[in-house]
Amino acid sequence: MLDPFPSTGESRRFLHEIPVAEVAAKKRWSRDDWIVYAFDAMEREGVGAVRIEELARRSGRTPGSFYAHFKSRDELLEAMLKAWTEFKLAATMKLDSALYRAGEFSLEGIFERIRRGTHQTARPGLEIAMREWARIDKRARAAVTRTDMLRMNNGTAMVLAEFPNAHHPQVFTLMFLWLLRGRWMTFTDPKEKALAESWDLAAAAFVRMYQGMAEKFHVPGAPRWIGKFRPISETPAGVPAKISESERASLSKKHPKPPRKRRRR
Repeated sequence: MLDPFPSTGESRRFLHEIPVAEVAAKKRWSRDDWIVYAFDAMEREGVGAVRIEELARRSGRTPGSFYAHFKSRDELLEAMLKAWTEFKLAATMKLDSALYRAGEFSLEGIFERIRRGTHQTARPGLEIAMREWARIDKRARAAVTRTDMLRMNNGTAMVLAEFPNAHHPQVFTLMFLWLLRGRWMTFTDPKEKALAESWDLAAAAFVRMYQGMAEKFHVPGAPRWIGKFRPISETPAGVPAKISESERASLSKKHPKPPRKRRRR
């Protein structure tokens, strides 16, 4: 597993972040190089383009080079899922923890980082291709669901951190996720000017809406789903550390729990 918190302090790239041109220029390919090339093919043409003979033909490699690293196409697909999932989980936890440490642990904090371009998500085309794959493959569906549930839990925790008495924090988180993911469905070109302009407008409107309604909004019969979030920190050994007691006490003072209602006897 790629370590998202390397002990050297250097930022390590995940496989989907490596340019395919960089891989194509190599004389000899490693196992990771095949995964990078397969990601590029899937992003452009879907998972159906991830075929051994086709990948070898386009890359100028031989099938023998592929089989030196993988036993089958299925093993390659499993490796792609593993690499993508590891990135999504590590990137989500690292971003949310950074927001927490900076005192920006809120949906507005995420919006602002995306607007400033300080947080880059996975390639939009690859994200869409992964979700299309998930519609026809249970393994891909499980991987996508796992990452979505992590974001759902953390997003719900963000709303509750700012508004402990929010009636339905998961409802606002769902709308947040649709706004975050759905923009690539409306504007397929990530460089399109209308995308950036509409994103700023929609994000600002959403923040005002949830800040003004979080503790008043009510949907009869809607379940109350309390999200779970545990901040992590980077230790010298690169091991996620638990929150300290002083930080826990500081957090409880900043966001006190609502008093429990006493039951009538």
